[in-house]
Amino acid sequence: MNDPTRRKLLASTALLMGVGAGCSSISDAPQDNSSADGSGSNIAEGTVQPAPGTELYVDQNVANFPQSPDIPSFGITAEGIFQHNGTSGGWSPIQYGSDSSSIPKIVAQTATVGSDPSGRPLISNGRQVVYVDPVNGDDSADGSEDAPLRTVQEAVQRAPIYLRHQYVIDLATVPNLPVTYDEDILVPAIIGTGQAGKENGAPQRGPYLNLDIRGDSDDASAVKIGSIMFGNVIGTAAGNVFSITITRDSPYDDEQHGLSAYGNSEVSLYDITFAGGSTNGILAYGARIKAEGIDFGQRNLGVGLKAKRHASIIIDESVGETTGDAFRATENSKITIRDETSVTGNPQYNTLRGGLLFDEESDTWYGISGTSTTDSPGPAGDSAESRLRLRSDHPESTSPGEMWYVDGSGEVAEGFYGRLESGIEKIK
Repeated sequence: MNDPTRRKLLASTALLMGVGAGCSSISDAPQDNSSADGSGSNIAEGTVQPAPGTELYVDQNVANFPQSPDIPSFGITAEGIFQHNGTSGGWSPIQYGSDSSSIPKIVAQTATVGSDPSGRPLISNGRQVVYVDPVNGDDSADGSEDAPLRTVQEAVQRAPIYLRHQYVIDLATVPNLPVTYDEDILVPAIIGTGQAGKENGAPQRGPYLNLDIRGDSDDASAVKIGSIMFGNVIGTAAGNVFSITITRDSPYDDEQHGLSAYGNSEVSLYDITFAGGSTNGILAYGARIKAEGIDFGQRNLGVGLKAKRHASIIIDESVGETTGDAFRATENSKITIRDETSVTGNPQYNTLRGGLLFDEESDTWYGISGTSTTDSPGPAGDSAESRLRLRSDHPESTSPGEMWYVDGSGEVAEGFYGRLESGIEKIK
């Protein structure tokens, strides 16, 4: 993400969180961290103080900060994040800090000025694990293992908007298993940076999972949830769901799917089971989904996997049988079906209005124009199917209206091609 884009995101987020006039600062002055039980700390996991030897300022504009602070300082504004070295040179914009000068870690709700209309933290300050128990939990608790929340929705609402670290929602550690969360989860907008290697104390460089909703890795059927919908969760490895069972449709749209992602969401799904109760399985609506280890059940669902409105889905190592389309790609969307996936339907593949399907096992593309359906990845059974085999070059003999795909291994550039009256032209 380049600096101008990032600053726009920060500006929008800071304004949303109510950053207003009047400068507020948080320093590293000594604080009494003693607890009532004598343990020496009352700071919850994920809540740490500003970096030693620095001071943090929060205001609408950088011009309102002290022009010559006595010690190295950082400032968060609607214009972005700034740094002052405490001697000379003024305030300068920064991106992530560095190993030698890390951005102070704070609770953003404490740092903001004015009201906080969303009730959510602005910026993550460290890895955090939130525990949930639908029977003995309390949504006013701190979400620790000893004081879990009651609902998954409360846990996702506490996820920071600008997520620089991992945020785990643990659904299986505290409650007695099996457990049912009688909820329809709506995951709000999250910006996941995926910049683990640039954060102070990060375990390794490169992207890692930001938001992580985790069930029971030993048995996905042990943790049941009504439905889950992601709304514009963006960034590297931003949204992830592990080892749960979906039991019904999401009530937040009319698409009738148990698990869905909208907008620019980037979501990964692992070890998900559909137990019956939802009309259809997984929907990517303009979003990008990677699905692995999905069990669609035996004739429990109509459509298994649907990509709509420029969406993209990759599915791997999944099984099941649907009563309708096993895979449906529509409105310029694409679905890639990996070799070890065995999901059948009636029909197997369906493409509409520019949708594309690629079956790795048969090395075959389906779709590109009109509507095409086929019950298997074998030889075409009728002329309504648009079936495109991979080629290394243009076919020797073609007729106007024919289309094919060149894989780029020969002299012809990779892409889709068609024969018009005027000759061969690249389509995409």
